[in-house]
Amino acid sequence: MKQKYLLGLLALILFSFFSFKPSIVADKQEEMIVEKEGNFEMRYAPSGSFYELTFTKDTITDAESDTLYLPSRLRPVLSDFQVSVAVTRTSISGTHNVAVKVQESNYAYTSSTVPPTAGWVATLNSANAAAATAATTATTEGFFLPHLYGINYRTILIGTGTQSSSYVIRWVFKKKT
Repeated sequence: MKQKYLLGLLALILFSFFSFKPSIVADKQEEMIVEKEGNFEMRYAPSGSFYELTFTKDTITDAESDTLYLPSRLRPVLSDFQVSVAVTRTSISGTHNVAVKVQESNYAYTSSTVPPTAGWVATLNSANAAAATAATTATTEGFFLPHLYGINYRTILIGTGTQSSSYVIRWVFKKKT
């Protein structure tokens, strides 16, 4: 009886093995589209489910400030995205101190290039706090934004003291399902 059971089990396993042919599906990734304009490069999936935006290397001196707005393709951001913003700061000379803020506004642009002047507030990060940091050393920092609620976004870098620093900012958007 035991042999008959084992033979039946073996036949079932062999039948299953030879009759089951798994279909191997290649991991199809959408080909990314690349756009370069001004001081940024943007890569995105044609489906609009994923965006990468890199602001090219720039410098900030002493108490200057730079404000970088998201490009027109990402205005207004009407879908919910998870976002990671990486800021890489490098000290060139002096005492490095560069603060970074991420802000949003629900006000629309008054033309294709004129950003709103009102309604800018701190974007909330994953800890429900204002997305802002200051650093006195050359660092790479990340902001993690679990939801995008505004329709326009900007990154502000503010230098203090006597210094010269470079920076690169990279936004990565992943559409929430």
